[in-house]
Amino acid sequence: MSPPVASFHGRYAPRTEAREFLARVARRVEAGFLMGRPHFRSRYAVTSHSGDRIAIRSEDFWTDFNVGLNDIRLRLAGDGAVEYDVTFRRWLRGSVVLSAALGVILVGLYLLPVPDSISISAQLRRGTPEEQRLNAAVFWGSVVWWGVAWPWVMALLHRGPAERLLRNILGEVDAAAR
Repeated sequence: MSPPVASFHGRYAPRTEAREFLARVARRVEAGFLMGRPHFRSRYAVTSHSGDRIAIRSEDFWTDFNVGLNDIRLRLAGDGAVEYDVTFRRWLRGSVVLSAALGVILVGLYLLPVPDSISISAQLRRGTPEEQRLNAAVFWGSVVWWGVAWPWVMALLHRGPAERLLRNILGEVDAAAR
């Protein structure tokens, strides 16, 4: 189950006959899903394909983390449109790991036993008590923001561009049919 923040759903109405459209999408995956040609950050595979459904999955780390179209499911709706469900939990997981690493680095730098002239903890202790509290709040707030919250905010911001990219690819597939 994917966190709701790491998924999006929608519909695309192709001008091409729907089953033919899905077959063309499968061929696009074989040719190179993102750009229509092979690229090391665009390795996708069709994991299942029936006449009215297709499932596409990114195959490696570079593709998982590239744009976040990790798992794509297309299915025909009764009206000839194509409904899509996309998850990008592996993209989100990579973002969480990178952000956590940044948080650990910040805390490590805080704890690092170095001369006071370059020590983060010594810098936070400078000034009046009010300035010290503000410095500590800014530092620890930064650790929480960049180390914990940021990947979730990025996931929320990522949904729109990822969906636009998918719709552009579907549009290219549709236009190539004419």
